[in-house]
Amino acid sequence: MSPSISPSISPSVSPSVSPSIAPSPYHVQTTGNTTSTEVDTIDVTFDSDTTTGNFILVGVSARDNEDAITAFNITDNKGNNYVEVHTHYGDVPYASLTMYYCENANGGSNHTITVNPNVNCLVTVSISEWTNIVTSNSIDSSRIDEDIPWTGSNPRHSSGNLTTTNTNDVLFSVYTHDAYAQDNAITPSTGWQSLYQVTNSVNYQVLSFDTREVSSHGNYHIRYSTEQPNSGTGQIILAAFKIEAGSPSISPSISPSMVASISESVSPSASPSIISSVSPSPSPTPVVVYPVSASPSISPSFSLSVSPSASPSISSEEPIFYRNPAFIFRNIANRETYLSSHQNIIPSWNALGRPKKQRPGTLGFNIQTNNLEIWNGKYWFKLSMKKV
Repeated sequence: MSPSISPSISPSVSPSVSPSIAPSPYHVQTTGNTTSTEVDTIDVTFDSDTTTGNFILVGVSARDNEDAITAFNITDNKGNNYVEVHTHYGDVPYASLTMYYCENANGGSNHTITVNPNVNCLVTVSISEWTNIVTSNSIDSSRIDEDIPWTGSNPRHSSGNLTTTNTNDVLFSVYTHDAYAQDNAITPSTGWQSLYQVTNSVNYQVLSFDTREVSSHGNYHIRYSTEQPNSGTGQIILAAFKIEAGSPSISPSISPSMVASISESVSPSASPSIISSVSPSPSPTPVVVYPVSASPSISPSFSLSVSPSASPSISSEEPIFYRNPAFIFRNIANRETYLSSHQNIIPSWNALGRPKKQRPGTLGFNIQTNNLEIWNGKYWFKLSMKKV
């Protein structure tokens, strides 16, 4: 039993998963409306059809000179449910401010959102449609800053820090202030983009609706600068919403792996080659030479049969055993031996043709190695030859 090791290459498929990249939130559309008289209902219709599954945000500022605003009701004509983020109810006659949102909204044509304050008042509303915001549990964090005093040499109102926990968020801010004066410009701090503003209403209504995308969790704030030096206190509502996670990209890479398979071929193993020099000593000492094994852990087998594939020194020809003296004459005549082809001389063989049932003392000539060989009952000995 001689094991043969034949390495086979089998491809190994290992999928490579690329990091998940969150898509950017996509701003679809924003619009708004403001009243010039006190009302208890205001409608705002999107300029284009909305898409089912998208996200809708609503910002409202309102003020009343006589009655306190204590509630807002937000509905639409698509049967959606709007969730309150925060609301600041201002004392008469100061401004109130609120933010609502709707996840996974029903969409369609002529999508109209209706705002109903509990009293007649001046109202400004902005509505915005977005994609790629998660469709449930979308809010990451929020805060409200109320009655913020203006600071600095230029009038400004700053929020506190909004702490986010999600990696990819889109932030929204709604802002108003209490000044009874026209404000021709409101500027959010760097990194924020304005979606909708009402600043120069004759009725002194103010609303700024702004957004910012962030790609790491942390603390974020916003600062509003105004042109109105007597802008009074300000109100800010901040909210962070989660952006949908991207799908991981799986690209299988096929890399061949070397697998060594050990197969045992049932064939006679090589017999050891036993070499001895014929000397005057009557009992020569054999020198045993083992063929190279395919595996260092496999010991050679002491078998008399020879596998032609076991040793590179042994020919793969068929076994040969000759008794014809003429064959010997043809093979050894060039070696200055003068034997008659009719003489009775020793037989010859190659390694595979050695006698199978030999007796001790069997003698022959190996035509493959050009040596005389003798069997001592256990090993074949090579005998030295000299010219005569």
